[in-house]
Amino acid sequence: MAKRSGQAPVNLAYVDHPGVVEVFADSLEKMSVTQATLRLEFVVNRLQESNPPNPPTGTKHTVCRLVLPALALPRLANQLANLMQALEAKGNAGRTSVLPNATSRVN
Repeated sequence: MAKRSGQAPVNLAYVDHPGVVEVFADSLEKMSVTQATLRLEFVVNRLQESNPPNPPTGTKHTVCRLVLPALALPRLANQLANLMQALEAKGNAGRTSVLPNATSRVN
């Protein structure tokens, strides 16, 4: 249920839209938070051919910029924590202390 300031909660029914495009990403590259929004930028990696002894090189390409209202941040954090706990319980994930390669900014 969504809550409005000083008013009764709004009952929102979930409606699935199968035609919505799914986007695959290799990683979260950037995130920023303002007073009103949370912005997440996801990228895919494209590797270029390399010949030893040269190290592999490549590029990162933005595939999705997701913008949420800042009020959604606590619920998102809770849902991600629950997901991590479930994955850890199944032995499918381990925690890391820092997100590799992600940059963040808070305004």
